[in-house]
Amino acid sequence: DVLSREGKSEQAVALFEKVAALDPNSPAVQMRLSAEYLKVGKVKEAIQKAEQAVANDPKNAESLLVLGGLYSAEKSYDKAIAHLCI
Repeated sequence: DVLSREGKSEQAVALFEKVAALDPNSPAVQMRLSAEYLKVGKVKEAIQKAEQAVANDPKNAESLLVLGGLYSAEKSYDKAIAHLCI
């Protein structure tokens, strides 16, 4: 959080990548990494991490909502609808 608030998103990405390597099945870690990727303009990576979070916890409403929003932003509307209309 501190790194992000200080505008050090690249450093936050590096930190959360290390955390994700320690706990690759944590939806919370994957979603945080997704958010940090989005802040530095790495949309594909953000989507990949959100997809991993959903795969690890397919009933997590927040992860589904974020992933649907990312798909919508990329104009992948069919994928967005699939995740937003559960």
